[in-house]
Amino acid sequence: MPRRLARLVLWVFLAAGFVSTSTGAWACAAPSIVVAQPIDSGVLKVSRIAGAHAGLPATWDMRYDVWFCNPSSSALTVTSVRIEHLNGSTVTTTVPIEGLATEPAPPTARIWPITVPASTPNALVAVRDDTLYQFPLPTSIRFTFTLSTGAKLVQTYPVAEHVDPGPLNAFFFPRRQAGLLANEYWFQARHAEDSNFQRYAYDIILEKWNGSQWIDHDPGTDSSQNPNYYTWNQPVYAMSDGIVIGCNRGAPDNLTRPPATQVGNVPGGNLLWVRTGNETQLYAHLKQNSISFSLCPFTDDAQHKLADPNPSVTPDPAYVIHAGELLANTGASGFSQGGTHLHVHTFMGLPAIWGGSETGIDADARPLEFVNVRVQEFGSGNADPAKWNLITSPRLLPYNTLIEANDCGFDPSSVAGKPEVLDLGTPGACFLEMTNAMWQEGDRPTSVDVHGLGATSQSSTVWRPAGGIANVLLAGLDDAALDAAHQTWVAQNGFRVRQVEAYVEGGVMKHAVVFEKGTSGGPQILRRNIDNATMAKLGAQNPGYVPVNLSLAVVNGVARYDALMEKKAVGSLVVNVEVPVADLQNQLQTQSKAGRNLAYLDGFEVSGEAFVSAIWYGNLPATTPLPGETATQVQNTEASNLAAGQFMQGITQYMVGNKIMYVGFSRTGP
Repeated sequence: MPRRLARLVLWVFLAAGFVSTSTGAWACAAPSIVVAQPIDSGVLKVSRIAGAHAGLPATWDMRYDVWFCNPSSSALTVTSVRIEHLNGSTVTTTVPIEGLATEPAPPTARIWPITVPASTPNALVAVRDDTLYQFPLPTSIRFTFTLSTGAKLVQTYPVAEHVDPGPLNAFFFPRRQAGLLANEYWFQARHAEDSNFQRYAYDIILEKWNGSQWIDHDPGTDSSQNPNYYTWNQPVYAMSDGIVIGCNRGAPDNLTRPPATQVGNVPGGNLLWVRTGNETQLYAHLKQNSISFSLCPFTDDAQHKLADPNPSVTPDPAYVIHAGELLANTGASGFSQGGTHLHVHTFMGLPAIWGGSETGIDADARPLEFVNVRVQEFGSGNADPAKWNLITSPRLLPYNTLIEANDCGFDPSSVAGKPEVLDLGTPGACFLEMTNAMWQEGDRPTSVDVHGLGATSQSSTVWRPAGGIANVLLAGLDDAALDAAHQTWVAQNGFRVRQVEAYVEGGVMKHAVVFEKGTSGGPQILRRNIDNATMAKLGAQNPGYVPVNLSLAVVNGVARYDALMEKKAVGSLVVNVEVPVADLQNQLQTQSKAGRNLAYLDGFEVSGEAFVSAIWYGNLPATTPLPGETATQVQNTEASNLAAGQFMQGITQYMVGNKIMYVGFSRTGP
């Protein structure tokens, strides 16, 4: 294994064997446990760790910091700790860890440091157990520390999963796959996690498989020069929406590696402090002057305050950033002991420039859980396509893994603040990455079309600002999964169905569905995977109900439908379930003359011929159709209509030979 994969100690704020802070008053009369972290409202937190490759379940481990108070004039030694997992009063797992005189290297279960200095109100002892435990979590964890005096200190905490701030309760990886060459991947190594403020830190570099081994710079180049490494000058993107509360951009870069000492005035070198919710993220060791002057309007090598982190203070828009936004480039500034790399971590406190402690008891580092990445363990050979584990729900990344970040190219910052976003032709494999990016910026789906393409599918969606309307978008559901989702969101949580969509993928009927809460309407009826005869009887069997959408999929030559009915008045109603695309323009003109306007469209093919199903209501404002356009054409038309105040009400796609075409409709007002 290359030397760079050894445990990296890339930068530290303190070199002492312990961390302590003074509170100015003693909180204990005898040696005691002050608190274990990470903790929220008395509940100890753990993180859900992604499986190191496809097929492995998520797990959790123990990365705790325990703070001791020692009022005596003599130092104390922690000789051991017994950690017990409890379900109720039943002990399910016992983990004994002995204190050692020298710091053990991971993945050894360890406590460090073992000395609690004299007259210390808050002294840190890190407790680390890299064992990967299976879910479900225990209900509580009990620590029993044995001191050199023979005394035992016992503390029990309830346990729950940590939830990151933000719309997705997750972060976006600060790197992208776009722009990398074949066989190049991001790699994150084990950081020096025994410091409390960096217990979940990542150190990210770029690796390349050259056919026989992993390399981080081209053979024949000078390995002592940081600019010769693939990681050098790579772009760094925002992991979340937030406000930049501090920065440094004037630190010199260490051009040689490894540097013997810190270069410049700040250990983190050129850096950004970003506040997201109640957490602070650090981006460190950035390239000199690569942070834009508008984001960090200083040229000296010093940390500066920017936006006020107080949530009651409206931030200067100049310092508001969005997930996916380009922030800087990788350098080797500060104490980048392992060479050029990006360091990121998040913690509960504030940096020292804002009067906080980056290292003390208030820091309380938190997991950086990511979405829209693929991971697999680093090995002796190239990445295995079958092993990539796609992460679309918040997960901590396992150690020593290769990473494909944001493979599908969705950039949340590119849609921030837009009144409407039209996304066309998203492959099924990218559907969740697309929805995560849109949800990150507070949008909701107002129209969804999923179209089967043999063994795969692709989707087209219209998004608008959610405006307080909670929403859920699901795809790839079979009948049972759709029923279960309807039970969960509608029956149990009071959501309504906005749209249901039928399509065929791999010869099997699938469903997509949008649920939302915060909108009004009459009672609804959802019928899935029904035949022609059942569909034709829906109106007669449900008086007062009208179709909201009627999506058709052809399964083995047989038409099957997903139908959503709602009890409401629509004026005159016309439903056409098989309109040849070639006749759609005539139908639009006929219905318009009769005073009816489009409420719904859905495209499909039968025996190679393209059709749409359409619903017209008599009480809708005039609509502007977009018939038979390519993706580029419909994007241009949508942009022109939006500039004129017309919003896209529906979009669907169909095949003409091997060509994908789109048809939709818009009208004034969202």
